[in-house]
Amino acid sequence: MNVFKKTKRMLRYLAIIAFWFILVSDLSAESLNGRIVYSTQHELRIIDLAQEQTWKKPLSIDLPNTTDMAHHPSWSPDGDEVVFEYTQIINNMNFESKLASLDIIDNSVNLIKGFQLARKGNYPKWSPDGKYIAAIEKVGTKMFRDKAGAIIDQKRFCRLIVSDCRTGRSQDIAGSFADYSPFSWSRDSRKIVYVDSDQTLIIFDIVEQSSKRLVKGKCPIFGPNGTVYFIDLDAHLYKIDSKKDPVLVDEGDWNWNRLIAITNDNNNVIFVEGGNFLMMEYSCISLFDLSSLRKQSLSKRHSIIHGADLFQDN
Repeated sequence: MNVFKKTKRMLRYLAIIAFWFILVSDLSAESLNGRIVYSTQHELRIIDLAQEQTWKKPLSIDLPNTTDMAHHPSWSPDGDEVVFEYTQIINNMNFESKLASLDIIDNSVNLIKGFQLARKGNYPKWSPDGKYIAAIEKVGTKMFRDKAGAIIDQKRFCRLIVSDCRTGRSQDIAGSFADYSPFSWSRDSRKIVYVDSDQTLIIFDIVEQSSKRLVKGKCPIFGPNGTVYFIDLDAHLYKIDSKKDPVLVDEGDWNWNRLIAITNDNNNVIFVEGGNFLMMEYSCISLFDLSSLRKQSLSKRHSIIHGADLFQDN
């Protein structure tokens, strides 16, 4: 009898799992267009949203050397290039990071001159109008020690710099803030939203050289209409207009690793999802439908994803 009950209970659980899998798999991205580029460490991968067969088998682009690494790719405004942090291993103890671009037409990788990066984690990102590339630069590290003097924690401080693509000149547009926190351009290339050192969202106006503090959160991104989407400190998805209070979008238990973009129709969130399978952590590119509040995976699982970006025609 106990065996029968256990079998019946197991079949019920399997039925629930199968129903949920069908429900999630039934989500459709037929109305979507655009391309997602993401990095898995030693290669760049591109998903064409209009071609579902590329979701699990994306275009894969290798770097010149097998030990080279690509981090935080970002599309050019015309979708013909990808700018990313290109890290070359010098020896076991040293490596060098530079800004590089990938030509989508011939798959060639070229270094961008006149823009010096710090060692790692710089999130280079083109402005939508193509005039600037913004990136994060490390400016210092604060060590926390116990009474015996041993290091128990550390906090890195960074700054946000913007480089003119025509002249190569860079300027510091924001003071120190949180450790390598992602940032986002507004669609008019006038503002950048980022997270400062106390985890507060900041909107910086490049034209007026002024800043506005919003609320605490992480991974902010601008939507098409200027609304900022972000993850609060309890891992819930919110949106906020600079003149209004934040609005809860979803309090589901998705693992919002990093928000990537809001689609042009303002209906979907592209994000990097984290998870754990058989005691091993993984990441994948996922889509969250803001209308149905349902999620769909767009890529296979990877051990790690070093950033992603979405390109869509206007």
